[in-house]
Amino acid sequence: MACLHRRIALTALAKATLAGVALLGIVAADVAAVQAAAPRRAPAARAVRGPVYGGGFASAYQRAGRPRVVVFWNRELSEETGTSYSGVVHGHSEQRTGFDGDELYTTNDTEVRAGVERNDLQRRSSEFTERTDWKFESTFLSGLAQSGVNVVDRTMIVRRSGRKAGNTPNQQAIEMDALQGYADILIEVLQTGDDGAPSGVSFKVTAKRISNGRILAAFVTDGQPPVSTARRWVAGPNGYERAAPEAPTMGGIARQLVNETLDALGAGLG
Repeated sequence: MACLHRRIALTALAKATLAGVALLGIVAADVAAVQAAAPRRAPAARAVRGPVYGGGFASAYQRAGRPRVVVFWNRELSEETGTSYSGVVHGHSEQRTGFDGDELYTTNDTEVRAGVERNDLQRRSSEFTERTDWKFESTFLSGLAQSGVNVVDRTMIVRRSGRKAGNTPNQQAIEMDALQGYADILIEVLQTGDDGAPSGVSFKVTAKRISNGRILAAFVTDGQPPVSTARRWVAGPNGYERAAPEAPTMGGIARQLVNETLDALGAGLG
């Protein structure tokens, strides 16, 4: 009989405990519904250093035999077949004043040199300062190289092809010989001012096969990187909200230019 009373007491205690747990669950659910917790702070987006490309581009580039690529940075391959030169005159004048005893004298020295200068019609003026332009170009070239592209230097191959030229060579012919002898694909990257672009500049990118002139890729971009969704939460007038996306850096724009170029070139080679 004593054991029976203990079982009844334990059963009643268990029911009361379960009821209390259920009641606490309901209350907790009600509290959760009324007072939502503030959103968690999103982790900062990691800086993208530009892809060491895999996937579509890598396989297409490998199938194409890893062609040699030369880049014309803000330099256009013109349709001119001959080089134009202009006659120039350089003058220098210097005036010296002194005393010879008690007498004041003045001497004028004038030097004049005449010659010719090559008119470089392919080189375009940059929309950036020289330092910024250097950083853009170096980031673009190193991005291609880090992605496995076989990049050759324009200046080096032109010098190799024209090392026996005279004082007034046909620069276009030398350049074409250099391209045909040392490269397979030419990539032109041209600049133009664009007030709506994040850097104030838009880019025209064209990739051409040197052997037959076939266009492999052509597009215009302002280099705007994709907006990261991993933006932190901040307090706003209506509660917590996502922070405004940060303005892209010049380095980020240059790396985006690399990404888009490789995407387009991979599609053209594939």
